[in-house]
Amino acid sequence: MLSVQAANWGMRVFPSLWTSLSGQIARTSERKMGMINFKQSSAEWAKAMIAVNPIIAVLDTTGLGQKDDILRVLFADVSGHVLYDQVIQPQRSSNPNSQFTGISEEQMWASPDLASCWDDIGCFLIGRVLLGYNLQFIVARLRENADHYGLPVIPVIGSCLQIRSQGYFGVSTRLSLSSACERAGLVLPSPMLAYERAQAQGLLLSAMANGQKIADPPTVTADTELDEVDDHPF
Repeated sequence: MLSVQAANWGMRVFPSLWTSLSGQIARTSERKMGMINFKQSSAEWAKAMIAVNPIIAVLDTTGLGQKDDILRVLFADVSGHVLYDQVIQPQRSSNPNSQFTGISEEQMWASPDLASCWDDIGCFLIGRVLLGYNLQFIVARLRENADHYGLPVIPVIGSCLQIRSQGYFGVSTRLSLSSACERAGLVLPSPMLAYERAQAQGLLLSAMANGQKIADPPTVTADTELDEVDDHPF
């Protein structure tokens, strides 16, 4: 991975060259993804994902709307080690969404804005495979926030753990992260804030790779499970 300092310098001094280079780096990620056979069983897929050493991404936002601001960006490896953790000061909202994020107003207002952190975020994503629970939500928030604040779009290559866990557990509807972990026999704290959600994803991926699941999972009803996901995308 490029150093943060080198990539930041390239973005500032040679923006057109950096755009070309970032495209080449993104294609490296695509080749890594090409090592993964998506027709494999979920357990084999999980083993392949671990082998490519993905970055687990967690975002906190001011809400779940299409124009809500990013409040926090956290990246971790599959072992749960935090690689990057930054609270972001939103510019379109004064809501820290504390119920789900654990972020206080004081912490939010003392933090830098997204533009100040964007280069560092890009350096962690470009050239790496991203793993996220509800990856669609993560990518959509990154792209919309970039567009709104006039920031360069970061090419993201990744895979959705939520979709894969749905197949692994043989259910017809999306599972929240807590429900998926429960089905894998994982005991996790409640509520799960950003770090706990990142750690939970790494544990869930490892459980899937090892074929770990409880013998008598709770009954899933589409209405109750989707209600939970609608309240929070993870």
